[in-house]
Amino acid sequence: MTGLPVDIAKRYLQLAWSTLWPPAGGVARRTWRHYAVAVALLAGLPLLLVYHWIGLALDELLFRGYRSVTVHSPVFVLGVPRSGTTALHRALARDKRNFTTFTTWEALFGVSITWHRLWTAVARCDRRMGGPLGAGVRRIERGVFGAFRDSHPTALDAPEEDYLVLLPVLACFGLVLPFPDARCLWRLGRCDAAMARPERERLLRFYRRCLQRHLYIHGPDRRLLSKNAAFAPLARSLIAEFPDARVLCCVREPSHVVSSQLHSIRPALQALHGDYRREVLQRRMLSLLAFYQAHLLATLPERSGPRAVFVANAALRADLAATVVSACRLLDLPVGAAFAAELRAMAAASAEASRPASHGLAEHGIARSDVAAAFGDLRALTDAGAAVTRADRWPAPCSSAAAA
Repeated sequence: MTGLPVDIAKRYLQLAWSTLWPPAGGVARRTWRHYAVAVALLAGLPLLLVYHWIGLALDELLFRGYRSVTVHSPVFVLGVPRSGTTALHRALARDKRNFTTFTTWEALFGVSITWHRLWTAVARCDRRMGGPLGAGVRRIERGVFGAFRDSHPTALDAPEEDYLVLLPVLACFGLVLPFPDARCLWRLGRCDAAMARPERERLLRFYRRCLQRHLYIHGPDRRLLSKNAAFAPLARSLIAEFPDARVLCCVREPSHVVSSQLHSIRPALQALHGDYRREVLQRRMLSLLAFYQAHLLATLPERSGPRAVFVANAALRADLAATVVSACRLLDLPVGAAFAAELRAMAAASAEASRPASHGLAEHGIARSDVAAAFGDLRALTDAGAAVTRADRWPAPCSSAAAA
């Protein structure tokens, strides 16, 4: 953990500087709303850090045995945002006999074993008293997560991206929404290429400790399932840290990815900053998403044998159950009869609830040629190919400006 306090202090100061003195040509404008939100967040972040680090310190005193837990053959769901990673993650998470994965509340408030056990005990006592605290939490939950109902349905007890466990070290890319001009966050978005090796290694060690804590709580013999679109730029480092990992990477036609991502983050940016500079944010996001895709296409085919697969978004939408089963079998992951039945039921419910997209590139003033220029050869990125393809049998990486 040497160096982590310095990393955290640097990131906090960069967040504060970029927010209190936003650059003239940045995403955020110098409005009263921006400053009101900024001051509140900058005041609250240290409290959140203190909460987490007290729990992590107590773990070292009370539950130090977690360090001996082996993170055996974890499964990572990667891909650019809006490519189907959430649907694939939640489908795999149905197999509770083989997998354990972070829920939203665990990633936000229960990273440490100490706090996890405390809040679990509080919830158990609340249920015995009729659940008054639980009812209040559910009301708050509906209010907080209601705005994301269409773009990313969220619940405290639902499987969620565990990049949120990096909040205690301020290395969670989601912070780019409240702090859109922080260079440290955009650098995190190109982690393997832009972050110094010692800092990357400290970040990965911290992440491994978080996974060990989770397995200590839920069972050292379980297999860890993780889903993080924000880990796409960390793919090479992630594989180096967990060489026995299995990777499922979602791919989708880039124009759909870009329009969907910009559409999904717009409400949060407007709520946090009011009138922000959309053209600046769109330019940065287009470049970042192109880097994500190029990095995944260059990194994952380096894995030999059944270690990584690409999963077409169109296949997940057309036949989720069959696609997930096919991906699992290619990676030598067990598929029991009960899990297969769960997948069929989930696929039927998903088909009934699915709606056609109500957005496109025109909504953001982006031409398809702009996407083609950023992503390079689109043929290797479309959904027209096989539903599931082993990464070591994927075509040679397409030429792309993002790969540079």
